Amino acid sequence: MKNSSLHYFVREPEAVKGFRTGVSLHSHTMHSKESTAFIARIAKKSKFFNWFIRNQMRKYSETTDLKEQVGRMWWTSPWSPGQALRIEKGQIEGLGLKPLVSISDHDNIEAPLQLQMIADNRDAPISVEWTTPYEKTYFHIGVHNLHPRWAVEMMRRMAELTANPDKKTLRDMFHELSSNPDVLIIFNHPYWDQPWLGAEYHDKVMRQFIAEYRPYLHALEINGLRSWTENRKVVKLSKQLNMPLISGGDRHGREPNATLNLTKASTFAEFVEEFRDGAPSKVLVMPQFHDPLVLRVIQSMADILADHPEHANGKVRWSERVYRHCIDDSIKPFTAFFENGEPFIMRRVINGAHILTSPRLRPAWMRMAESPEAAL
Repeated sequence: MKNSSLHYFVREPEAVKGFRTGVSLHSHTMHSKESTAFIARIAKKSKFFNWFIRNQMRKYSETTDLKEQVGRMWWTSPWSPGQALRIEKGQIEGLGLKPLVSISDHDNIEAPLQLQMIADNRDAPISVEWTTPYEKTYFHIGVHNLHPRWAVEMMRRMAELTANPDKKTLRDMFHELSSNPDVLIIFNHPYWDQPWLGAEYHDKVMRQFIAEYRPYLHALEINGLRSWTENRKVVKLSKQLNMPLISGGDRHGREPNATLNLTKASTFAEFVEEFRDGAPSKVLVMPQFHDPLVLRVIQSMADILADHPEHANGKVRWSERVYRHCIDDSIKPFTAFFENGEPFIMRRVINGAHILTSPRLRPAWMRMAESPEAAL
């Protein structure tokens, strides 16, 4: 765990003393296409859900192949870049620190480009969570602080590499990115087997990936929306490989990032410089990280599925923010496939999520919370 330390705000609030800045890395906006692969996973575990999904497919789609269907679908967060920025800034300013926020949508840099058009946000770094193909799987790599002059072209080339994997081109890309001293490259949630190829295979290729591209990877992420168990593995891996740890919240809902970095740097470029020069990485674990993960996920789902009258593009209902790439090559929101704009059962699911996350039930949930004493 090279030059890295974890601090838990619930038991050491004084950890912020001596620092001027809080850094929020890895959060998402409405410009991020989010996978619906979880639908197939839930269908495997629930007979009722499997029946319901296949019944809907028979009514509204050209095929009942569930894997193909989820591969054609995606959803987007309801938060605009400005809203996402305010969520993250608010938490950090509440600690008495200056906020530095790096938004990194999936394979898209539109959010930071929009933020930089506003005078107050011109220092917002241009960052992305890059889907990086490798062997039979893929990893998510956080690429932070691309230079404005070549960010669009670099994003185009990264997207091309995602679509057409090539190991030599990947090495060249990493070398080019890393050769810029202002860029920070992070291996996000390294133990998350996203395509579900099996833990043993994932562990093998993940370590192989790190061994192959280690000179270009600056840190391993402690992810605020992954389990304690998974993050403990990341800490162990950090010690084994002598790689530094860094924060990454992975925020999609209204809850701000559950991990932050503390620094004395005043700009994002200064933070990157000190990190890459080997300065200690101080990761601050926020109180929400100690809440049961299932509660936090349900709360995020409730936030995302709620109606948003203030949506920047007028997409108020969740079904207007879920899309399907049809066989005729058209892209349609879910509202196009249902008589009332959404499956009848979804309103009950949304209401149920709000009930489960209500203040009245919070004491019951907190019995499942992991004690700070059992931290990473």
